[in-house]
Order: sequence, then structure tokens, then C-alpha cells
Amino acid sequence: KNKNVRILSMLYGGGQQMNLRSGTLNTLGIVGSTFAAVRLYDDFKKKYEYLFELKKYLIEKLFSLNEKYSNISINSICDDSFAPHIVSISFKNIKAEVLLHSLDEYGIYVSAGSACSSHDNKISNTLSAIGLYTNMLQSTIRVSFCGYNTFNEIDTFISVLDNILPKLMKTIEI
Repeated sequence: KNKNVRILSMLYGGGQQMNLRSGTLNTLGIVGSTFAAVRLYDDFKKKYEYLFELKKYLIEKLFSLNEKYSNISINSICDDSFAPHIVSISFKNIKAEVLLHSLDEYGIYVSAGSACSSHDNKISNTLSAIGLYTNMLQSTIRVSFCGYNTFNEIDTFISVLDNILPKLMKTIEI
């Protein structure tokens, strides 16, 4: 650090690390973090492309499913300017929380809303900003991928959606 920059101590005590952090350095943590960071970037392009293919596959399957139900809005665009591991989906007239619980019964775990507002109970500014219709703002889920996810898992997700959507849509009509 520049000698003119003043940093407050994180922990007070023995004065190690020039009084910035007392205690012995967490050598195992430092080595482990370094190893994890290096591993993260091993074959980064290949990992990115795999996530992008998963996203593209899910979006194609959702478009097909929407031909059957006409209540699905895919809020994610499939190009390099968007995160390759996240797909935002809205289901007209089906609350996200109801859909989350229905998917949970099949061991499928997704999130509600947008990551930018996942801890708030209010309507997401992010979803409003992309122009989502008001009736879709509380009907949005977020599917996230990692390198361990498979195309078969996406097929299972679509199959489960195909199974539960008619039931969830029927409860709305009553």
C-alpha cells in the first residue's frame, strides 16, 4: 500500500502485519484461496461456453413449452453481453413463491425475482427496468447454472414444469 494511505486495523492485539491485523496469518486459507482462484480460471473459456450452451438449451426448451401454455416470458437474452449462467423466467398469473414450492417438491431449487432484490420483499427495480409487465413482476424465477449442471437436468426441469403448470394455471381459473 502507499505509505500515505491510512488503513484501520481489522483486529487489535499483538501488532502483527504492521498493526493492520493482529494474529498469525491464515496460511492455509491464503493457499486455498489462491488454489481456488487459479482453478476457477483453468479452461475458463471452455467453462463459459458450456454454461452458455446450457442457457441456450434451456431457453429453446422454454420457447417450446410456451407454445403449449402461452404464459411464459423469457427475460434473459442469449448473447455474450448477458451472464451465461442465469436465466430469468416469468409465468403469467403464477406467483413465484407458489412455483418455487411446487418445484421444491421435485427437488428442483430456483430463486424468486432477480438477484439484485432477492432479500427484499418489494418489487425488483431490475425487473421493472427491463420493462416487465406489472402482472409478471411477482411471477419471476431465476434459474442459475454451474459447471456441474447437465442437459438432462434441464430436460427434467422442463418435464416437471410441463407437469405442474396445468395444475397451477387451473387453480387461478377457479
